[in-house]
Amino acid sequence: MNIRHYPLCITIIIIIIITVILVIYKFREYVENTKYELYNTNKNRCNIDKSGFIKEVKKSIPYYANLKGDKLPIVSKSKISSQSNMFMNKYVGKIENSVNTSNNNWATKKITQEDASVYECITYIYNLYNGKAIANITGGSSGNYFYQWYTLDEYKRGLYGFFKCWINMGWTPKERVMLYYFHGSNAVKLLNVIPLPNITSIVPKLTKDGDISLQSAKEFINHMNTQKPELIVSYPSLIFRISQLVYQHDLIILHCPKYMDLSADFLFSCQYNFIKSVFKDTDIRLSYGTIEFGQIAQQIPGKMYDYEVFDDIVDVENDTDNNLIITNYLFTTQPMIRYLTDDKGSVSVNSNGTIISNLVGKTHEKYDYILIDNMIESNHNDIINIRIDKDSKIIYITTLSKKYELQYINNYFKDHTIMYKVCGKRSCKTIDTYNRKNTPILKEYKL
Repeated sequence: MNIRHYPLCITIIIIIIITVILVIYKFREYVENTKYELYNTNKNRCNIDKSGFIKEVKKSIPYYANLKGDKLPIVSKSKISSQSNMFMNKYVGKIENSVNTSNNNWATKKITQEDASVYECITYIYNLYNGKAIANITGGSSGNYFYQWYTLDEYKRGLYGFFKCWINMGWTPKERVMLYYFHGSNAVKLLNVIPLPNITSIVPKLTKDGDISLQSAKEFINHMNTQKPELIVSYPSLIFRISQLVYQHDLIILHCPKYMDLSADFLFSCQYNFIKSVFKDTDIRLSYGTIEFGQIAQQIPGKMYDYEVFDDIVDVENDTDNNLIITNYLFTTQPMIRYLTDDKGSVSVNSNGTIISNLVGKTHEKYDYILIDNMIESNHNDIINIRIDKDSKIIYITTLSKKYELQYINNYFKDHTIMYKVCGKRSCKTIDTYNRKNTPILKEYKL
């Protein structure tokens, strides 16, 4: 290179560095301001004009443009997946390459992407600031998936439900938050690349068998002990497995978080109670939501499968099969209007608002999870987990005591073989794998 070009190159590099620093600074400032804004908003209910929202949707979303009447049709994941452009706001641009870093471990065909680089995250933030929408892939455990697109403002609005869950437990914006997730979501990847005040994020490390490694469990406990988060946000199955490893190896918890917000997996009461026996001083609550519409309900204290709906931001109804139908009033880029989920729960309305009872997510037609849960809770408190291999008809029961026979379990699973596994100091093996969604049915969502 000619020496005369050096000053120009140096100038360009300096401009790039300054731009990057400014983008990072503005993003950090935006997140901090958002925390306090959402905290204050949650002191009152969201003031949303729901009928006005539907009118705007009819103007901007092609699928609804020619539909008549106030009650719009039910739409399924497969319908949105096959006609994605029809459900996208025609006035909002996309960050097209963001699909390249959006992961999905739960779809019929596993979608595995590389983590977003610092450069990609900076460009994503720049484009978000300029009004474009970023891709986040939906769960796809039912076999279908699509990309849900969010603008920066919708990211902020989408956090409303999360914050409501946390504030209900007593959390304040000054308190530290620890995320314990696999980084499939572009939203979490942005937080992982751009360090933020009072928010930390670590990723579980798996063995070749898909189990959480002991070293990863130690990292989790060490991070918790040193960073001292008041709130932990994670998946129920991950925290259950961490709890088993803590129990088996006598890992020392020096700092117990005040709150824990868990969502995405089904938990039996015995699993939930086992987690609480490890994190004794923590208010642990389950929440319900998806990538498509965010967090919309939270477990009612003392009620394992009953949830209070945030009905200032959503409407929830049932179809004839007791599946949940969700209308979310926060998102305008790709709004979810009467969106049919595969999650089961009974919707009712009382003077305090909307309640979803017996919310168990996706179920298997042959096994009644609530009945199984009630049997375990009313008969034996040493059981901490139960898993069903529907193909080989084997029931795996994990207990804290030595092997024994339980007649009520034998009577319910008459045509199954019962196998007991003891979780103790010598061994506490898991038959779940943690690179997929966990349910009572083993390997229900195959990779």
